[in-house]
Amino acid sequence: MKFGIHILGSGTCVPSVKRAPSGYLMNLDDVYYLFDGGSGTLRQIAAINVDYTLVDTIFYTHLHVDHTAELLPLLFARKHDPSSREQKKLNIYGPTGILDHIHYLDKLAGEWVYTANNNISVTELTAGSELKLPGGKVKAYGTYHQANSIGYRISCDDGRVLCYTGDTDEGEGLIEFLQNASLAIAECSFPDHNKTKGHLTPTELGIIAAKAGVKRLVLTHLYPEMDNIDAVSIIKEHFTGSVELGEDLTEYVP
Repeated sequence: MKFGIHILGSGTCVPSVKRAPSGYLMNLDDVYYLFDGGSGTLRQIAAINVDYTLVDTIFYTHLHVDHTAELLPLLFARKHDPSSREQKKLNIYGPTGILDHIHYLDKLAGEWVYTANNNISVTELTAGSELKLPGGKVKAYGTYHQANSIGYRISCDDGRVLCYTGDTDEGEGLIEFLQNASLAIAECSFPDHNKTKGHLTPTELGIIAAKAGVKRLVLTHLYPEMDNIDAVSIIKEHFTGSVELGEDLTEYVP
């Protein structure tokens, strides 16, 4: 069974030559799921030789622009691409507020993106929401970034578990969320000396990953200053599992 995730963007809202904003494309048994999508996500999907029209399900963790900016271009492309084949319904899932967000985009673009398109389904999720997928399931967990922000735990039918935190601060709920994850794609935004509310530092993440029993940890949502420190070594002071910096356009397999 195929089960892996491409990091399309391991960066943040701060422009970087090395890292695009957040975006993650999961392949579960040849079905593609997009998690978040900052600016440039469509180009990054093309760069890994995947047809963007194969993506018919999107999961959003929260509504900040560096995680959602590519939604409007994606909807525009799906509606107006003259070379695209007949497409399946696009299923959009996200936290409370995602439907209002899409209505705002619809008004901004002239009310053709959503209101006049019956080929889109939008569903709001809360912590504890669970969906069955072909080959597995996905469950939403509350995170510590915004009031309604969520992360996703994907359980493959063969027992492997992939977790994507989205943006989050530290909190006890992360232990259950990441428990025994085969692969955790986790935010690690700032160095320890620049702790910022709503985000994790290497020491915080290392302690959490150790408590949760994570097997493999990949760091993402890296602000530029994170490339100037040895975050991996700091995390390994607390965590004995595998840990590495996430790299754009690279696939990670649980």
